[in-house]
Amino acid sequence: MDTKEVLAALSAMAQESRLGIFRLLVQVGPEGMAATRIAKQLDIMTRMNMFVSLPLQMLEKNAIEREIQAIGATTV
Repeated sequence: MDTKEVLAALSAMAQESRLGIFRLLVQVGPEGMAATRIAKQLDIMTRMNMFVSLPLQMLEKNAIEREIQAIGATTV
């Protein structure tokens, strides 16, 4: 990861709800969890969940894109 990516990842965790969501999703694993279950388990409002999880979704998207690029680079 370059510096900008590291800073984006750290800033995404710099809020209590975001960090809680991240920790919960790491524990749950690749099968994930519905937003309503996350909100109930962490006792946060559902409408806030989309706002809180958006930076995490962006980071996941970037990580997936990097993996795809790495796979493409090794198969060429």
